[in-house]
Amino acid sequence: MPVAEKLEGEVEGAPVEEQIRDIAGETLDQLTRTASRAEAKLADARPDAATAFASTNSLTSSAGQNLAEIFDQGHQGLSELAREPAIARLVVADEAGTSKTIFITRATPLPREPGEPFSASYLSPMGRLAALPVGRDADVPTPRACEASRWSNARS
Repeated sequence: MPVAEKLEGEVEGAPVEEQIRDIAGETLDQLTRTASRAEAKLADARPDAATAFASTNSLTSSAGQNLAEIFDQGHQGLSELAREPAIARLVVADEAGTSKTIFITRATPLPREPGEPFSASYLSPMGRLAALPVGRDADVPTPRACEASRWSNARS
């Protein structure tokens, strides 16, 4: 059946147009929220690695250089999130049928705020679900006691 025919009528009791509007609104809200939070973190003052130590010698000099590299990597990740807050939106379901929305990012995602959808890097086990065809199952390690859960890239 052509995609256009599938999109006519109602899906799960709601008109398709309404579902698309809801998904688009949720997605735009998340993209805006992530970009704004990343920009705010970028605006925070960055400590100077050279002045982080009271006195410098060969040991603290290399530590200062390492600290500067860490800050630079964090700055680069925040810049990527501000520019491109997400590259995919997934709805995944576990074996029990519990579903959740996950936004996939290229950079390390920001810590989740209460009420926000989950975010995962495309390099993470959960983020790799974005590469699977819709409906395909995969075992994904979860942080809870390092157990693996079976998740499916579900249709939304």
